[in-house]
Amino acid sequence: MKTLTRNHVIYRFTPSIAPVLQAEPGEKVLFETLDTANGWVKTTEDAVDLKRTRDPQKVNPAIGPVFIVGAEPGDTLVVDILKITLGT
Repeated sequence: MKTLTRNHVIYRFTPSIAPVLQAEPGEKVLFETLDTANGWVKTTEDAVDLKRTRDPQKVNPAIGPVFIVGAEPGDTLVVDILKITLGT
């Protein structure tokens, strides 16, 4: 299984962003993601300040992109989420 860590965060999907991982069809990939606040909210007090302090260009981070071997423009890709585990 391949792993993509939080070091590969992006805030938009565009063809100008090069893939950071290549995977074969059917291959399992573990994505270590962040929450909408980039992992900043740890307490109720943090949540209160979130709207005031966060950068509107850096919300809803994603990890990737991933290149799927054999996929071509216009193809539909099916992704099965096998498990979600919350961080501590």
